[in-house]
Amino acid sequence: MLDIDRAKVEVPYQTRWWGADYTCDPRFVQQALGNGEVLIGLQPLNTRPHYYVMRVDSFWHLQGCRTCEEGCPDELVQHLDEILDAIEDEYGEKTSIEWNNAQEPESEPAPTGWPVLSGDSGESWFALNPTQYLRRDPR
Repeated sequence: MLDIDRAKVEVPYQTRWWGADYTCDPRFVQQALGNGEVLIGLQPLNTRPHYYVMRVDSFWHLQGCRTCEEGCPDELVQHLDEILDAIEDEYGEKTSIEWNNAQEPESEPAPTGWPVLSGDSGESWFALNPTQYLRRDPR
């Protein structure tokens, strides 16, 4: 499993997104899925340009499987629920407006804002080079 230094991942940086300047605030997800040998960025469409960084199985096909004709079990998309669950476990989930309106007044308010997961509009993902995020041996 990749030994990632969270502090190296969670460094905000300036970026330009759709003609406007933003501060992108990547967040590391501690839970690794599968063998944790591949580092990905997962970007919910609602919270772009922010994204989550997590370790996933090296056998998962990030860009689809070219050898399977129907629903390869090793495509990343087949594991999307696991990925989103890991993010929700660490950062919480933004619930829909309809659900919030149905809550009773004395119930706890739903979390909002980044880095809370807002995955109701889809997401994209991309491979990351882990080299800059690896924890270095102090020797």
